[in-house]
Amino acid sequence: MLLRRVATLLGTALLAVPLMAAPAYAGGVYDCANGDRTPDPTGAGYYLGGRLCGGSGIGDVDVHIKAGPAAGHYRCETAFFFVLTGNLAGVRCRLM
Repeated sequence: MLLRRVATLLGTALLAVPLMAAPAYAGGVYDCANGDRTPDPTGAGYYLGGRLCGGSGIGDVDVHIKAGPAAGHYRCETAFFFVLTGNLAGVRCRLM
């Protein structure tokens, strides 16, 4: 009985070690009904404007725009969400 418990604990510990070594992902995700984009003059992607958005996150954010001139999936270095209006502003966004 004791041997079985020890084996179970060791097995659990061996399975948990890779999970502890994995890097944490601190990004966020937003879904927007529509939006538009403007090329960043520095060539670092796009400035992204989303409307009727929901989600969370500030840095390293995935943004999905469903319709409009900017429809698609983006990864933004920084995103600002305006709760009162439901709008999103993304900086240095790249198509995924």
